[in-house]
Amino acid sequence: MSTFLCSDNLPSLEKMVEAISPDGIRQIGTVYQIRKSLNYVSYNDRKAIMVDIKAIYQADNKGFTIEAFEVFKQNLEANTYLP
Repeated sequence: MSTFLCSDNLPSLEKMVEAISPDGIRQIGTVYQIRKSLNYVSYNDRKAIMVDIKAIYQADNKGFTIEAFEVFKQNLEANTYLP
């Protein structure tokens, strides 16, 4: 049976899991990826972007997720988040 690890991509943790279970599955958690991505966003724009991102990861099904992502993508391309 494989081990599944969802983490924030700490190198030491990944090495430890690999030593214990070389065939284990490792994945960076969504929350960690979003948090890291926000480091590249202006502080003033974070709230507006998070409204659209929350709609993506809180969607009830795949269809709503795709719709929310399209809204996010359109706003991003139109620079809606910029003042």
